Amino acid sequence: MWVERFESSAKSLISQREMQSKVSSVSEQQDMMLREAEKQNSQLQAMVTHYKTIIEETVSWKYYFKGSVPLSGEVCRGASL
Repeated sequence: MWVERFESSAKSLISQREMQSKVSSVSEQQDMMLREAEKQNSQLQAMVTHYKTIIEETVSWKYYFKGSVPLSGEVCRGASL
C-alpha cells in the first residue's frame, strides 16, 4: 500500500539525514582539532626559534670570554656548552 511505502521512504530519509548530521559533526570536530594542532605547532616552532637564539647567544659569549669568536655559521655546529 502507498502509505507503507511512504512511511518506509520517510524513515529512510530521516535516517540518511541523521547520518549526514553525525558525519558533519565529526568533520567539524576534526577541523577544530586540526586548527588547534596547527596553532600549537606554530607556538612550538616560535619557542624553538627563541631558544635557538638564546643558545647561539650563549655560545657566542662563551667564545667571547675565551678570546676567540667563531664565524656566524659556526656558532652551534659542534660547539659544546
